[in-house]
Amino acid sequence: MREVRLSVSIPRPPKTPEALRSALAELDPGRLAEMAESKDDAFALAAQTGNIGHIHAWVIWWASVVEVERRTDLRTRMRQAEHLTNTLDHNDPRWQSALSQTLAIMDEAKAAVEE
Repeated sequence: MREVRLSVSIPRPPKTPEALRSALAELDPGRLAEMAESKDDAFALAAQTGNIGHIHAWVIWWASVVEVERRTDLRTRMRQAEHLTNTLDHNDPRWQSALSQTLAIMDEAKAAVEE
């Protein structure tokens, strides 16, 4: 399980790669390598396809992740849902419910950062 600084509360950062990286460094530093790798992938795809939508999707995804981490309500719900998806059998109806909950939480975070 990753270590997260639960007491940190920061304002919503601007949707720029550096601001999102700085926020994630405070909130969940264990995910910085994942963020960097996915950034490299998004930029490579954008260069290959000529479509900057890959970069926009990366920014929105990580802004949403930061939103979950910076908001106690979302973070608590996400941790509970993640725990269930990681411990329940996939045939258990509660597993599907927990998976749906994680998607709903990310949708809520995305809606907040896209306002």
